[in-house]
Amino acid sequence: QTVDNPGIHMKRCSRCYKSKVIDEFIRLNKNSLGECSTCNTCAEKRKGKSVTVESEEAASSENLNLAYLDD
Repeated sequence: QTVDNPGIHMKRCSRCYKSKVIDEFIRLNKNSLGECSTCNTCAEKRKGKSVTVESEEAASSENLNLAYLDD
């Protein structure tokens, strides 16, 4: 579900129900980038990986770089 916010595209996570920037939902899946229904933080928690603020920021900047390369 996309939340309307002028200038910033946000989406609500289906697991934690927090509204986050769309970039938090884009990740590699079967060799292609795709938008998922759960945020990257919830996906990492589900996989049993530890999530820190630094790793979230790194993943977010990496997703921005990949999105830029796709354009």
